[in-house]
Amino acid sequence: MKTEPLVQPFPMPDSDLIRDAYWNLYLSEEGTEQQKEYLGDASLLPRPWDIATCTRPALRCDIWQWYEDVVTWFNHEYVWDPAAGFIPPCWPLHPHLVHEIGTLADQRRRVALAIN
Repeated sequence: MKTEPLVQPFPMPDSDLIRDAYWNLYLSEEGTEQQKEYLGDASLLPRPWDIATCTRPALRCDIWQWYEDVVTWFNHEYVWDPAAGFIPPCWPLHPHLVHEIGTLADQRRRVALAIN
């Protein structure tokens, strides 16, 4: 008999484009001067937690998929009473939810990567 684990792991981004966006943000802070110069103005780099800054269509598509995975994970892990509330399937139509989901995704990702 196959059983699922009681707790599902957080869905880390599996897109090279998202990982590259985070890596570029890291290099814009911690990289060499040459890397920083190559990246240009750090304020113009895409920030995966703020989808409005992600203007490349392929990156934006990957981030939407990641957010969808996060919503599915959240609804499974945190919603014990569907009548009490869950993130609805129409969440992409609600900017306030999109912003919160992006923040949740980013912060949970950070926690998952933390060593201490």
